[in-house]
Amino acid sequence: MPILEVTIDNNDIFDLEQENQKLWIHRWANKLHINTRKKTIEEQLLFDTQNGYDRQLIRETERLLRSRSYIHEANIAVEEICGKGVKLTVVTTDNWTLTPSITASRSGGETRTAFEIEESNLLGLGSEIKILSESDEERDSNAFIYRDNNWLGNFKTLKLELSDNSDGHVYQVDLERPFIKLDSKYAWSIRPSSIEKENPIYEQGDEVAKVGEMNDWLLLTYGWSDGLADNSVSRYRLGWFANRLKYNTVDVPNIELPEDVDKSYPFFEYEYLNVKYVE
Repeated sequence: MPILEVTIDNNDIFDLEQENQKLWIHRWANKLHINTRKKTIEEQLLFDTQNGYDRQLIRETERLLRSRSYIHEANIAVEEICGKGVKLTVVTTDNWTLTPSITASRSGGETRTAFEIEESNLLGLGSEIKILSESDEERDSNAFIYRDNNWLGNFKTLKLELSDNSDGHVYQVDLERPFIKLDSKYAWSIRPSSIEKENPIYEQGDEVAKVGEMNDWLLLTYGWSDGLADNSVSRYRLGWFANRLKYNTVDVPNIELPEDVDKSYPFFEYEYLNVKYVE
């Protein structure tokens, strides 16, 4: 049966028509919150009007939308039109997505502070952004994390993590095309990372030296599957992992260092899914 029309009904966090959701705080939250855009929801539908109605894909789409942290509930209503086809209405309810945090404490003459702000639905586009700044007696750290579960609108996932610390840095990139649905035939991922840090060496409870560590690694994977068959799915994945770990002295030139590591190896992964979902 063909799909004649798909309508997106993206709702606020609170339904002000309900008696228990009519307080000023509910109205205030709805006004401050930017709703998930209709285009953002459309890009995550596993079906389209070019394909026929498939109940399995409808249920999978509902589960996919519910898995997003910025969506509280998702349901797809089906209306049959005189035997000519069906009209679908995708109904979603948003979650509150902005989380700021400020903490400060002082103990033993040392001060610790932390500032963090996280938005998991930036401008209603479904992107996650997190900014973090921490400071204590051991290190200062400033981090920026960005994640998009539907990068460029084609189900790719992009994650960037940049961290500038007083004792090093973290640079990580994840680009992945996962198995989107049970009947997906392929998946792949590319994950390079560079982490630099200083490890303190203690003797009788006192720090006597620091050892610098540079850890670079790369993970590549490619997966394939025959898709959904007899209510089960088998998936196969080939991967390659390469890691280079080097140590250096920071402030004590004659300290004994661990041995450097330089390794790489392939691996194989098998995944079996028995499809049983309960709502």
